[in-house]
Amino acid sequence: MADDIVNREAQMACGRRTRVAGRLGTRAAMGCALGLVAALLAACGGGAASTGTGGAADPDAALRVGFPVTQTLDPALTPGAAAMLSSTWPVYDRLLQVSEDARYEPMLAEKWRFSADGRTLTLDLRRGVTFSDGTKFDADAVRANIDRYKTAPAVAESSASIATVDVVSDYVVKLHLRRPTRAVLNALAAPAPGAMISPTALNNRDLATRPVGTGAWVIDTFRPGQQVTYKRRTDSAGIWDGRTGKVARVEITSRSTDAAYAAVRSGQADIVLSSGDDSELRSEIVARRLRLRALPTTMTIAGMFMNQTVRPFDDKRVRQAVNYAIDRASIVKAFAPTTSPRVQPFPKVLGGFDPAPRQLVTYYGRSGAPGMFTYITFPSIESGADFTWLYDNPLTMPGGVPTPLVAKFAGADDPGVSGPVRASRAAAVNRYATANALYAPVWQGVPGYIITARVRGLDEGQGFLAPYGAEDFRYVSLTR
Repeated sequence: MADDIVNREAQMACGRRTRVAGRLGTRAAMGCALGLVAALLAACGGGAASTGTGGAADPDAALRVGFPVTQTLDPALTPGAAAMLSSTWPVYDRLLQVSEDARYEPMLAEKWRFSADGRTLTLDLRRGVTFSDGTKFDADAVRANIDRYKTAPAVAESSASIATVDVVSDYVVKLHLRRPTRAVLNALAAPAPGAMISPTALNNRDLATRPVGTGAWVIDTFRPGQQVTYKRRTDSAGIWDGRTGKVARVEITSRSTDAAYAAVRSGQADIVLSSGDDSELRSEIVARRLRLRALPTTMTIAGMFMNQTVRPFDDKRVRQAVNYAIDRASIVKAFAPTTSPRVQPFPKVLGGFDPAPRQLVTYYGRSGAPGMFTYITFPSIESGADFTWLYDNPLTMPGGVPTPLVAKFAGADDPGVSGPVRASRAAAVNRYATANALYAPVWQGVPGYIITARVRGLDEGQGFLAPYGAEDFRYVSLTR
């Protein structure tokens, strides 16, 4: 993240007023902290949309995106899901896709079903798909990939719920789980273990820089942390999804906010991250040459952590008082107008979200500090997995999980019960967290993207991977 993004946002924050009470510092300090949160969100957000005006699609165009680029293109080498997804979507298809409203959709797996006891997940795979090196995509490829992810230190935890993989036939595979959990579905939509790499290339020494997938594009150039470019596949029947591959090239470049705005204004970029402050682009937006696409479904929550092992935040009444003192509407209006105010640490798109306007306060780490302003990005669209990450974690709950909460975790991601039942169990966890002020959230979402009028295929509802704060622009086209 570029220092100038943080500095500019922090300065802007310090010049504005917020109304917050408590013992975490002065109003000015709080404003500065929230400015830093806004800057972090601007640099880490995802998803986008635009309609544009007129013009025929240009199949020879290059889609130029401004987004942080990873240091490696091998999903097994880094646990950074959002950045990996955003850097490799042109080349790596995954077993499942995630929609803007946090639903699973088919990708390389066309159908999936759990056994009655929830311990086996059967995948029906897509036929007629080949990797760019000519290798056939089939059940053996799935097993080879998952076995590799399970033994890769950086990402082994992401596939820990999978005990073994059985090949039933060429296009049917069974995943035997260590326990009944829907969290495995989320894993199959993530880079590891969801991204499918050619089995022939799994032992390639240059896999980190020369990815080999089933996507519509193949690698062209890669500068770690700076830029990655792809070119459209030309092999016979290489593009299995006729909706994708509509641009000849994809260029993803890391840019500071100032450089990104200059690029999109001058036409050197088509999609860039928004900092949340679009005032310098206002004339272009009014003229409809540019558009700001907000992403309210992104599962990122900005707010205040309170260390419940440190006085006075060991007192629930103090945490509640801090929650009630936060003027969320004014803060959102001042710092993040494209996001939605929140009074609970659970994103709206997840089952168990509690719409009641109650107050929360949360956890902190082991530093001994009384609290801090920060943001959290949820790793899964499964409520049970997120509860474990939020509450059953010594780094975020230094005082341990409250005993009444432990029993409420049970069954929140059980595939053997209906969606409404899972949602009711998740809601019980959120109600407890609300009543006991385990966190002081402020808003949900990220500023989104600034998009040129040439962009097509990113209208409302087409922000794939948006809940993760990532991007997947595979269906985008550009007008001439």
